[in-house]
Amino acid sequence: WAHVYEPPRFLAAWSVYFGAAAEESLQPSIADMRAGLSAALREAFVTVFPEALGRADLPAFVDLVLSSLRGIGMTRLFGTDPAAESAQREQLAQVIATWCTSAPHHSQPPKPKKVKP
Repeated sequence: WAHVYEPPRFLAAWSVYFGAAAEESLQPSIADMRAGLSAALREAFVTVFPEALGRADLPAFVDLVLSSLRGIGMTRLFGTDPAAESAQREQLAQVIATWCTSAPHHSQPPKPKKVKP
């Protein structure tokens, strides 16, 4: 949080993204940059939470976590409430911990059952 979402550059970057939304010539470059960043963040997530490795739903879950963090970061455009931000991050951490430890792993598709003739 402190290195990515809290610094002023986070809001500055999103201001550029929003401002570029109407510029069709910039959209592919921004989309490519965001796709690369998302892939790197998914890899980093597995490094930090190795128990998540092999989860079939890993990409969607990481995207959910990142969307949550971005949302918390974006609300700073309208003022800050450090206690509320902290409480939300604590709740998100609990969601991550529960997901990493309790959901079943589906890293490989189930093997087909043998059919008797």
